Amino acid sequence: MKKILLPLILLISLSPLAYAQKELREALPFKNKVTLKKADGTFQVAELGYQEKVAQADPEKTYYWYKRDSIRHTQGAYKGRLLHGVYQELYANKSLKILGAFYKGMKRGEWRYLDPGGKLRRTSTWHLGEENGKYRLYNEQGKLKEKGMLYKGRREGIVVHYTPQDSIKKTFTRYKHDQVSNESVRWFSKIVVGISQVLQ
Repeated sequence: MKKILLPLILLISLSPLAYAQKELREALPFKNKVTLKKADGTFQVAELGYQEKVAQADPEKTYYWYKRDSIRHTQGAYKGRLLHGVYQELYANKSLKILGAFYKGMKRGEWRYLDPGGKLRRTSTWHLGEENGKYRLYNEQGKLKEKGMLYKGRREGIVVHYTPQDSIKKTFTRYKHDQVSNESVRWFSKIVVGISQVLQ
């Protein structure tokens, strides 16, 4: 009788613990960070949204999402877990290549692009999945060579170009839809651009 009673007591006392562990596993969120190695040896590290969803995807926007060990992007739709949070791409030697962030599958905020030697080559600003806002380009030595504004990924307005030897000497060019405009940049516009850059 004791031989049967002891296992029965153990079984009864352990069953609530097993059930509690099952509930805990179900309550924990899915893995919210993925690291993927691409065919060229580079790595992608992305944070995923647990419950972030878009009620209706905008047909004009590109969404980045994760499914089955790959990060994909599609226009106007998605089928997987949206990227939501910090995003990095690393070179094969694990040095930083790209640093940015996503919000509900769309690029957001400042994105930085670096060369294999760790020099910053480009920065740009994203809002609601579009490259809108200030941008900067840097030369091989990491010195500023161009800065201005982008609208839908194209240069718009006055762009400042710096000479390679000196970051003080600069030229001003007006752009319209990424094309050089025939309209010259007047001295007053140069002053306004200079002041706005100091305030940035």
